[in-house]
Amino acid sequence: MLNYSLINASYQLTEEERQLLVSFPPNQTADWVHSRYAELKTKIKKYTLLLQLDRCAYCRKILEGDGYYEPLEHIAPKSVYPYWFFETRNLIVTCDRCNNLKGDTETLSDTFLKGVNFPNNSNDFRIFNPHFDNWSDHLKFGNDIFLVPKPNSKGEITIKICKLYKYHIIVNRAKELKLGQKEPLGRAIHRLKDLEKNNALYQELFGEIIEAMDHFKERVKDK
Repeated sequence: MLNYSLINASYQLTEEERQLLVSFPPNQTADWVHSRYAELKTKIKKYTLLLQLDRCAYCRKILEGDGYYEPLEHIAPKSVYPYWFFETRNLIVTCDRCNNLKGDTETLSDTFLKGVNFPNNSNDFRIFNPHFDNWSDHLKFGNDIFLVPKPNSKGEITIKICKLYKYHIIVNRAKELKLGQKEPLGRAIHRLKDLEKNNALYQELFGEIIEAMDHFKERVKDK
């Protein structure tokens, strides 16, 4: 199942965990990898990944059940907002590619009053945040393999900021559906025909679909 939400289900820190963060408050990016926080990060990751149905929070790729090698992603980037390192409504589990491709891009809305208090509602974020939003209200798979935005949603800006047009998403989705190699090629061609050239994402999508087509083409065996 692709749809999910973490609304009213974010991990709740125990008193002991709160005391750890009071005693050793992380305040710079390097603190995130300190061993004193390892157990807490593992607990948050396992809890959150279970609610995400063992899939990447953004692209919905199937992840390993324990998520051991997958990163905890900060929706509002930790390099910009280090005081929200362990704000659980800012943490999700993603595949490594989604984590790296999103980078440090600003994700808070222009209307949000910047400060130490964490945002309290969906409108404070430019992109989809599962602690406030349902995934299926903003994103869906078009032709079963292309992530596309829902109308009048955060889908388009989420795809742009998180680079969810990248070809690995198309490839992974096709593999999950066991489409073989030739079927995705046909769907990619139809997708190109459906795109409007004046669409803001057209050039990115065009290039990524061509890469996906090349990936599949290399693996198609003549019969």
